Amino acid sequence: ALVDGPSTNVKRQALNFADLSLTTFVLPDLAHSVRTKKVREVFESEKILEKWEQTAWAKKLLRRSVRRNLTDFDRFKVKRAKQKKARLISGEVKKRRRSSKQ
Repeated sequence: ALVDGPSTNVKRQALNFADLSLTTFVLPDLAHSVRTKKVREVFESEKILEKWEQTAWAKKLLRRSVRRNLTDFDRFKVKRAKQKKARLISGEVKKRRRSSKQ
């Protein structure tokens, strides 16, 4: 497969299909081995990057990179927020168990 990503800093290169993860996004009406300039024009006119950013896959990658770049204090704040959420949930479960027994 000939891969080219002029708007995403992916250099034009040949890759095996086994090494790729294909998506449903298609650039319509492109001739075989079209030049990078034309690929960029169609890529931007079809708003492929905006469509990609709306996918669950892209959001998961963004979450992963954000979490990877957390500081120690940020990780501590996340831990405390999880603990607070767990306390609220367990307290509500206990209330509902007590009320269902009566």
